[in-house]
Amino acid sequence: MPCGFPGLGIPPLTPLKIPHKEVNIDTEALQLQGFVDNFRLNGLNDFDIDEMKINAITSKVSFRFIFRNVNVDTEYDLRLLLKRAGFTINMVGSGPAKFAIKNMDVKGVLKYSLGLVSGKL
Repeated sequence: MPCGFPGLGIPPLTPLKIPHKEVNIDTEALQLQGFVDNFRLNGLNDFDIDEMKINAITSKVSFRFIFRNVNVDTEYDLRLLLKRAGFTINMVGSGPAKFAIKNMDVKGVLKYSLGLVSGKL
């Protein structure tokens, strides 16, 4: 994770650093515009694999990762407009932002297919 995967367009993820990112999201439910500066995401490399089961018969992988401490530090300037259920909420904010999630539990099931003709997963 510290090196990323440049061939796949994936930057280093420990930490993930984004110097500047414009944000422009417009959906039926919300509109978010502005930018974040000096975004830093830490902790993606500090996890335990609590479960990893591969079932070749059903072509499924069950997994459970526990991240000990994922935290974000950034500067932001954002405008949020919530448009749902017949009312509108307009929020504006800027300044420093920090938050952390401790013992984040991520679990799921992946279904895969082996291409017998192509030889690809």
